[in-house]
Amino acid sequence: MDKRRVVLAVGLGVAALLTVQTITASNMGFKLNKQLAAAGTGGSKLGRNMVALPDNRQSGMNNAKAFIDDMGLAQVQRIERYKIETDNTYEFYSGRSLQSGQVNFALTPGEGYRVRMNTTTNYIIVGSDNPATGYNLYKAGDNSSKLGRNMFAYNYHQTAINAKAMLDEIGLLSVQRIERYKIDTDDTYEFYSGRTLQSGQVNFPLVPGEAYRIRMNTTVTYTPAHY
Repeated sequence: MDKRRVVLAVGLGVAALLTVQTITASNMGFKLNKQLAAAGTGGSKLGRNMVALPDNRQSGMNNAKAFIDDMGLAQVQRIERYKIETDNTYEFYSGRSLQSGQVNFALTPGEGYRVRMNTTTNYIIVGSDNPATGYNLYKAGDNSSKLGRNMFAYNYHQTAINAKAMLDEIGLLSVQRIERYKIDTDDTYEFYSGRTLQSGQVNFPLVPGEAYRIRMNTTVTYTPAHY
C-alpha cells in the first residue's frame, strides 16, 4: 500500500482493513504520521507545510487554536487559512496573545491549511473521512472568490493517486490546474493542467495529509471516489 499505508488504523464501523483495490467507500478511522518541516530541514526553505485534516477530526479539533495546541505551541509559528476573497493572501492564528490580527478560524471539512513551523515535528493526524461529502470548489466570482483558487484537503481514502487522476475526476473543462506547494522554493507551486501544449506541468503524486491548490474554471461540488 506504499504511501497510503496506515500507521495505525482504528475501525469506525468497519470490520476489516480495506486496501486500495477495494471499491467500497470507507469511513475507517486512521492515524497518519506526517512530518512538518521547519526551515532548513528536508529541503524546506521557509518552513511552510500544506496540511490536509480528515473530515471527522479527533474530539475538540474544531478550530485553529485546537489545531495549534495539538501540534504544540512551541513547535508552530502560525496556522494559515487561504482567503478565497482576496488576491492570494492568508488569515492566520499564532496563539501568541500579543500578536495582532490573528483569527481563531473554524476548521472546515475539505479545506487545507498552511502551517509554518519553528521546529520540525512528526505530527499525528487522527480521524476519519466521510465518503458521502461533496466539497465546493469555486471559480472566480462565485462565493466571493477573487481568483478561483481553492485549498483542497486530499482525503486519506481517496483513490486519485496523482494530479491527472484528480483533474480527470473533477473534470478537465472545470479545472484550470492543480497545484502542489514546493517547500524548497520561496512560496511557489508546481502545477498540472492536463493541456498537452502547456509546458512546465508535472503530474505529481498525491499524498494523504497534504493539501493542494485547485484553480477552477467553473464551480463544482466535488465528491471524490473512495476505496
